[in-house]
Amino acid sequence: MGACGFPLSHRCLKKHVNRIAHAWLGSTKFPDKGVGKNWTARFILRLSDRLKMADSCPLEDKRGHAVNPHADTHYWGELGRSFEKYKFK
Repeated sequence: MGACGFPLSHRCLKKHVNRIAHAWLGSTKFPDKGVGKNWTARFILRLSDRLKMADSCPLEDKRGHAVNPHADTHYWGELGRSFEKYKFK
């Protein structure tokens, strides 16, 4: 998702953090349940001088029509690879 310009959800971020921490610390030092319930919110709060949470909003028509050639090529390439991988119609 991040490669496409969409931020990770709290649940997806927590899953990645759990994997990294488990690989780094091992099962003896890292709990099986993973990080706590509100870990992402506390993480953002602790680093609030460097990180911000924001929701996206829909683009205006003019901005949507002004997509640059690089982004357009990337979009169609990703779509083509998805067609090849998942074989949908």
